[in-house]
Amino acid sequence: MYSSPESAELLRYLSLKLAVMGQHLDSGDDDFVEIARPLLRNYENKVRLLKDYLCPADLRIQAFLDGYLKELGDVVPRLPTNTLVLDRPGLGRILSLPFKG
Repeated sequence: MYSSPESAELLRYLSLKLAVMGQHLDSGDDDFVEIARPLLRNYENKVRLLKDYLCPADLRIQAFLDGYLKELGDVVPRLPTNTLVLDRPGLGRILSLPFKG
């Protein structure tokens, strides 16, 4: 299924993105992730520093939810701050198909 070079590259890229988020993709390319581990640690530190950051649009949505649902108290839903961004064409397709299927 991932026989083309572009697909294999996207799969490695996806493995790195998931590793930064603390997830593991059993792609059989663990050596690649280990080689990139120092870069991943640097990126993880940046993510950690920005862990509570919401973009301006999300801030407005969260403010609306907070105001609209304020009578619920502390159980107002929070928008996620750690999200997987599909920043390359083809990532959505790889994620939507069964892995090794």
